[in-house]
Amino acid sequence: MILFAYGIHGLCRRYLEPQGVSGEGLMAHLKRWWAKAAGFDKKWARGSILFIGASFLIWLIFASSSAGLETQLQETGFF
Repeated sequence: MILFAYGIHGLCRRYLEPQGVSGEGLMAHLKRWWAKAAGFDKKWARGSILFIGASFLIWLIFASSSAGLETQLQETGFF
């Protein structure tokens, strides 16, 4: 019971109590984070952005050729 209370107290402090809200914008916050980030975090952020960009590009290619793909699948009797 005591451990449960400590857990609930920790969750309340973490998520319900207001944190020190600064007046800085998103870009200033990101620049400050980037300056302090470790090498792995920077590589992870770059990789994530690259993956999202590639996914968007692939989605655009798929969306532009979906009619041709549907025709091809119907001609081959796939569905």
